[in-house]
Amino acid sequence: MLVLFTDYGANDLYLGQVKAVLGALAPRIPVLDALHDAPDYGIEPASLIGRTINDLYPEGIAKKEMARYHEVLCTGRPLFYHSRVHIRGQDLLLSTHLLPLIDTAGKINGLIGVSHDVTEQEREKKTASQLEREIDYRKDFVMTAAHELRTPLQPIL
Repeated sequence: MLVLFTDYGANDLYLGQVKAVLGALAPRIPVLDALHDAPDYGIEPASLIGRTINDLYPEGIAKKEMARYHEVLCTGRPLFYHSRVHIRGQDLLLSTHLLPLIDTAGKINGLIGVSHDVTEQEREKKTASQLEREIDYRKDFVMTAAHELRTPLQPIL
């Protein structure tokens, strides 16, 4: 799921364009506009308006996030990272892209952040990796056993 945090109105042209681009780039990933679609997810949009990152995250995470935002705003370079968060009783792994918003004059006037939950993909990767190790172990065992069966036993003296 992609979550948008914007202060644009629900029918704003820019918001519609962002949703269209995200839909074209990732058609199977749902887009949640946190300020307009959030009631379906149990979050009251009005409760997010005017709140700072310090209101939304614990202190340590808020400081890290602000440092990342500051880096993007100062350098003008996009930033990609993974972070672990605890939301509604679940530990999640989020993949986040932060991008500077640059106007036609080349001036940075904000940033956009897109995060999506990759917890399940990471679990699947770990499971696949464990299965590969198990298969390799069994292959080694079978090869060793086959070699021993082909090789005549040494005479016992």
